[in-house]
Amino acid sequence: MIDKINVDIEMLISNKLKLEEYFILFCLVNNDEDLLVRYITECGTVDTNSFRKLRESGFIILTDEVNITFNSVKITAQTEKLFGSKNSIEFDLLFQEVLATYPSKVKRLTGGTRRLHNDLVRCKKNYRLTVVHNGVINLDLHKKIILCIQLYYREHLKDNKQEFMQLLATFLSQKTWEQYLSDLNNVTTLPQNNYDAI
Repeated sequence: MIDKINVDIEMLISNKLKLEEYFILFCLVNNDEDLLVRYITECGTVDTNSFRKLRESGFIILTDEVNITFNSVKITAQTEKLFGSKNSIEFDLLFQEVLATYPSKVKRLTGGTRRLHNDLVRCKKNYRLTVVHNGVINLDLHKKIILCIQLYYREHLKDNKQEFMQLLATFLSQKTWEQYLSDLNNVTTLPQNNYDAI
């Protein structure tokens, strides 16, 4: 859980945001429901008008205006830009590298192919939770994950079992890459190839 937040007062004033509204956006951007729940539990409920004002200002989308829950609030591009478009662009490039490294489909032994890139929205969300903390991208971890993906793929390729590779969403959500971290001690770089199995 995040325990410190830096706030640019000029940014608040120029965007006409109250501190509590900024805090709501911060929790949403960092996908930290626990922090928001703790705040509400210890400080009292958040006025629903704060959510409506954020919606009217273009910072969020409310999928349910009657029962506002953490999952019923979606941030907009405007909010992403407010919290650092540089990080957002950099993260998008890193996620594209994950997609380019993890095979999009593999051959089945019985013929045909099996798609591995599924539910990319969930994949991106899981990857953001893994490599972005307090708005800072962990590039070292990203590089390790890329190497782990390559090791994972080579292991399946060596045994001719690529059709049994996990879907990308499963690989990221279950953090399968962690099983290969110890193997990275002997590896610094692997050749950059297109690891698509087709």
